[in-house]
Amino acid sequence: MSCWICGNKADSREHKIKKSDLISLYGKGPYKEPLLLMKGKKAIKIQGPDQIHLKYKKTICSACNNVLTQPFDRAYELFVRYVLENEKLLYYKRFFDFESVYGIEWEEAQRNLFKYLVKSLGCRIVEAGYDVPKDLSILLYQNDFLTSLYINFAINEDKALFIKGDHRFTGLGNLLTTENNLRNKNEHKYQWNIYISFVTISFWYAWYPDGNYGCPWTANSKFIYFGCYRPLTEKMRNELLEKSKTSSSGCITS
Repeated sequence: MSCWICGNKADSREHKIKKSDLISLYGKGPYKEPLLLMKGKKAIKIQGPDQIHLKYKKTICSACNNVLTQPFDRAYELFVRYVLENEKLLYYKRFFDFESVYGIEWEEAQRNLFKYLVKSLGCRIVEAGYDVPKDLSILLYQNDFLTSLYINFAINEDKALFIKGDHRFTGLGNLLTTENNLRNKNEHKYQWNIYISFVTISFWYAWYPDGNYGCPWTANSKFIYFGCYRPLTEKMRNELLEKSKTSSSGCITS
């Protein structure tokens, strides 16, 4: 398999959920109480952040993973640190200023954050058996770019119920595409999401972004305004709250 970014041999595995996220939320491991990785209805016990189930197959090369995209990884790590350290503030303000995350270098850093998210999406697309759209690999080398990808940020109101406790979640949503692409693999249209704590990051490639999930962003704004949604029914929400009183184990989804 070739690296979807540069075309060289793919010899490196990217984490599905960033290792630094797992360490920030759950520690370096081994975990006294294993995390549960939910794959559909199947639960896999996770003892530490380097377990093979948390990684994609070899989709990129070592040079792209360890050199080219390192500034992107760093921008994402700083963003996640800001989210976790300012959960209550973000919940009540419903927006953030990239300068408050990155300082005076915010313009380049928010561009690098976008590129990290492109890297994550690209690896997910390859894992699903599709080719990554060319504009996504090309923009990783560019400061100014055009792309069919839009990203937005939303608050999951149900997950926000846990910000007062130790219950935090991270994970990936399902990659959605069209029936035509499922059959013929010739139509690049994708919808996906990842989440950290109560913040959901949604991806819309050649797909009209749902404004309920926030203002569309293409690394072109100093401010991010959150959308919001509440996916659980009242019954499900009450059951989850009751269960959380007796459970301290973490949960990640892939």
